[in-house]
Amino acid sequence: MAKKTERWQGDDFCIDNPFAALSKSVDAKPQNAPVSSKSDAGPADAPKMPVVRSARIERAHRSGKTVTIVAFSGNPDKAQLTAWLKKAKAALGCGGTIEDDCVVLQGDRTDRVRSL
Repeated sequence: MAKKTERWQGDDFCIDNPFAALSKSVDAKPQNAPVSSKSDAGPADAPKMPVVRSARIERAHRSGKTVTIVAFSGNPDKAQLTAWLKKAKAALGCGGTIEDDCVVLQGDRTDRVRSL
């Protein structure tokens, strides 16, 4: 039988590890980093998210495809609807568009829209 060879035991086992210094510096913050008084929540002029009033499914006039129509309370402007649609499409993994003052999402997403 052939003699067993040592298995690789990780980075500590390597004699010459070119990434050893890099892995130590990744966790450390730079000493001259500017201190921000604001939290990293996003830009200050980001539009507020509108409040969902109702979500219903519809098939009429859509070639038999099921869509979810989301209506909002109040009168949200185009920027608020666009921001909400972008967030919903990313969270739900579906396509969507804005029609009139409602958001139209592809598929039956009524349960997930409520939790969103």
